[in-house]
Amino acid sequence: MGLFRAFTEIVLPFSISLLVVILYFLFAFDSESLAKRITTINSSISTVIAIQVGFNITSLALIASFGKQTAQQTFRSSTEDERKTNMNQIISSFVYGITIYFIVLVLGVIHLTLLEPLSIANAFTNIQISYLNILKLFYLFSWCFFILHGFAVFLRNVILIQLYLLVNVKNE
Repeated sequence: MGLFRAFTEIVLPFSISLLVVILYFLFAFDSESLAKRITTINSSISTVIAIQVGFNITSLALIASFGKQTAQQTFRSSTEDERKTNMNQIISSFVYGITIYFIVLVLGVIHLTLLEPLSIANAFTNIQISYLNILKLFYLFSWCFFILHGFAVFLRNVILIQLYLLVNVKNE
């Protein structure tokens, strides 16, 4: 993983997520329920995630439909082993993006079916307040991180498919 990629896909989402948690803790922690905030985030983001998963799957189908001959043209100066490695990396990148979004969608289902009803029923009153607050902030951090990390991976995949298509058009 290159330094720029590590920064844009890990460090930047981590930093922004940490900032969101700090701002939430400072300004909205007492006045707003975290369960309601996550529900709002989930309802706002789930459609966008579904569209991005569709893009990733379509991109995989597009790459697969080009076949072996196109891969050989794209990586003309590479050996057969390097071509296989390059194609595996491209495909893995799209599969990874789909996996990240699958995690976000599963978190959303778990939140809506389990955590939000428990929060509304005040089922967490037996947990010590400081532990509960740490769990809430970690939960918000995880949500933000996975969403932002997924967007960064999505942007990388958009660039990958653009480069792949441009190389193929250029070689024809």
